[in-house]
Amino acid sequence: MLLGCALLLLSSGCGISGTGANDGFGGFFTPTDVGVIRHHVRQYQNSLREFTARLYAKNPKYEKDPARQRRKIDAVFAPLPTGEQVYAYKQSHEILAAAFHPETVEPDRVYLLSLGLWKSIVEAYDIGDEGIFVSGLQISLERLQRLHHNLSQVNWRLKTYKDKNGKLLFLTNEAGADGYL
Repeated sequence: MLLGCALLLLSSGCGISGTGANDGFGGFFTPTDVGVIRHHVRQYQNSLREFTARLYAKNPKYEKDPARQRRKIDAVFAPLPTGEQVYAYKQSHEILAAAFHPETVEPDRVYLLSLGLWKSIVEAYDIGDEGIFVSGLQISLERLQRLHHNLSQVNWRLKTYKDKNGKLLFLTNEAGADGYL
């Protein structure tokens, strides 16, 4: 009888809130808020991956080789740093500052910007190597506010930071003389 009820629940999908595919038995015990958070983090990752590819397309001066661009994009989201080691273990705000610094060590600013943004998300949602969430309550409001601050700063800096020649560091969209689209 108990086994029959358990099979009925499992077959109907009640209580399952993980990613769905390959979640295994652990997905059955995952609270709904955790499923929503995982979904949003995956969406952020996909959006950031697409944003990075577009930045490379509009800013080929930072990395001309498309194969290297793809490897760098993959390196941003890798669980362990696979590329350079200078910024791999720094906090997000340090990486983002380096992406906009006039004389940065890493010549590929697109890579630094993407790495800094992804690390901001990882820090905000406290994603460990396993990406395990027990509850949505474990996410600190302070870390989410820091993520918002980082995103706001990046948005502003993309529109205003220029190189020595007076050109924007990152081409995103064409802007008028007043800085507006």
